[in-house]
Parts: sequence; structure tokens; C-alpha cells
Amino acid sequence: MICGSLFCSTPGVCAQGGWGRGSSEAATSSRAEKSEAITKWLAKQAFPLRSVEAGQSLEDLKPLKKILRDVRLVGLGEGTHGTREFFQFKHRMVEFLVKEMNFTVLAMEVSYPAALDLNEYVLHGKGDGQKALAIQGLWAYDTNEITALIEWLRRYNETVPEERKVKFVGFDMHNNEQAMDNVLSYLKRVAPERVGEVSGVFQVFRATSLGKQHFEYISNVGDGEKSRVQVALNELLGFLYLNENRFSRLTSPTEFEQTMRHARILAQFADIYRRPPFDEKNPANSSGYTRDFYMAENIERIVAAEKPDARVIAWAHNEHIGVGMYERNMGEYLRQTYGAGYYALGTSFNEGSFQARLISPTVTIGA
Repeated sequence: MICGSLFCSTPGVCAQGGWGRGSSEAATSSRAEKSEAITKWLAKQAFPLRSVEAGQSLEDLKPLKKILRDVRLVGLGEGTHGTREFFQFKHRMVEFLVKEMNFTVLAMEVSYPAALDLNEYVLHGKGDGQKALAIQGLWAYDTNEITALIEWLRRYNETVPEERKVKFVGFDMHNNEQAMDNVLSYLKRVAPERVGEVSGVFQVFRATSLGKQHFEYISNVGDGEKSRVQVALNELLGFLYLNENRFSRLTSPTEFEQTMRHARILAQFADIYRRPPFDEKNPANSSGYTRDFYMAENIERIVAAEKPDARVIAWAHNEHIGVGMYERNMGEYLRQTYGAGYYALGTSFNEGSFQARLISPTVTIGA
């Protein structure tokens, strides 16, 4: 069954999700009260689904039309990355939002630069969709279910006019080899004297294989070097910004903006992973919170780049898209920006099992 927004698009239902501190007895009582409130709300709001599989009739999803009528940005969450049923249902939701509600952008929690090849494939049929998916370096997304979604987008785009075609974009900053290559290629054209210095800075980011970049950067690069890289990337952004008009004339405004996006992604990556995993004294300084901030910022840029009436789907983990979970996640920033124009719809399960994989510097998440 579907139960509206799992993460508090209805005020007063979900609160903070148990992250607060206090006595064990008080916390237990609070959780019981919240659980009872949620159960009552679900009993009134839930409606059954005929299937989680895509390609079915969309009639059972029609009640969402009223709920999402004035929503510009829908967050589609997943309780675990890679779970087959979650991905099947989210694929089905994408079909519904695209075909029934005119959504035209799918933004996914994957690398912004590496997603450009996927966009070329789904929009124009250029390249190899499976290879474009594989270069994301994310084994949890390099699956039959996501492949089926990509192929559906390609087939759909072949049948509709230009204004109805669905773009595919990434908003994360991992796996940014393409960003480095793009920036260096652009500098060779507009400021070749900068190439050697910038290439040296980028070398600190280069990973031994897909999926290991942020692990290796965290483990192998010292604090002093991380600070040096951050300063250099901030300076690069300033240099590009100051020369926007000149460089846009030398190339084109589109090429300049694309290069700025790549440079910004690299600076975001450096800023995230120079910070501690969690800062008790200043949580906003934590790497995870900072990543959520930048992902929200990137989504806001994606929305702003589209026509005023364009509608966007943001696909990510529940902890990113959720509202009311904790103060500084992506969903909270998006709610601040769009108000009721942002709707978070999460997925969870009651029972079952799944395979998990240890994340460590010696275990790639890419293969």
C-alpha cells in the first residue's frame, strides 16, 4: 500500500524520528505516542497498490494526483540503496509522474558529471546506456532495476515531442573524474597558463578505481593538503567567475556554465571531506550534513535552470529526501526553499531480508 508521505508532508505526524536525547523512559514513551499517531494517520490515509512493478496500469496511483497537484519537486526515497522492490516501485512512480503529471526532469543521487552521458543516452540515444550507468561507480545502482528505468526513459523520449522529454541529471559530487577532465579541457582553451597548476591540484583527487574516490581522499590525504586543495579550488572558482563574460565570449555561455558546475562540484567534494564525519560541538560542520546542504543546493540549481513550470523528481535515500527527520538534511533545505511545493515520499518495509555490504577504504562501492 501507499501511505502518502512517509516523512511528514502532513504536519505533526512524524516529528524528529527519535534522534533527540533524553531519559530512556521518556524516549520510549515519546516513541510509543508517535507510533500510535502514525498508525492512526496511516489507517485513514493509506490506499493499496496493485503492484510495485512498472509497466502496469496507473489507475491505483491516481489518488496522488490531488496530493501532488501543486507540487513542483517530488522527493522519492528508499530505505536502503539497491532493494529490488523499492527500485521497482520508484520506477513505477517515475512513470506515473512523467505520464500523468508532466514531470520532465529526473534528478538522482549519483555523480553530476558522470550523469551527463546518461542524459545523452536517455534524451538522444547517444552512447551505451549500460556503460553510462556503470561509470557512476555505484554497485547498488548498477542493477537490472535501474537499467530498466533508464531504458524506459529512452523509449518514452522517443515517442514524445521535445518539450515532454525527460532529462536525467545527477546532483551528487562523488566520482568526479569527468569534472576534472572537463575543467582542464576548458582551461586549455581559455587560460592555458593555469592548466599545470590546476592539474596538480586535481591529481590529489584521482582514485585508483571507481567507487573509491572519497574513501581514498579521506584516508590518504592529510589535513594540511586538504586545506591547500580547498583554497586552490576556491581560487579557481573565483578566477572563473571574474572572467565569466570574457570566457563566455571566447567559447559560449553554455560551455562556461557547464565548466562552472564542474568546478563547483569539485570544490563541494573538497569541502565535504575536509570535515569530520560528525562534529559533536558543531553538527553543521559534519561531512554528512555538509553533503546534504550541497546536494540540496545542486537540486535548486537544477530546478532554476528549467522553465518556471517544469516539474522535477529527486531520487535519493530516505535520509536525504525526508522532512522532519533531523534539522540539516537535504529535504529540510528543500522544504525551506519550496515550502509546500516540495513533497517527500519515502519507502520502507515491514518485514523481509536484504544483503548488505561493508563500506570501508578497502572495499570498493563501485564493483
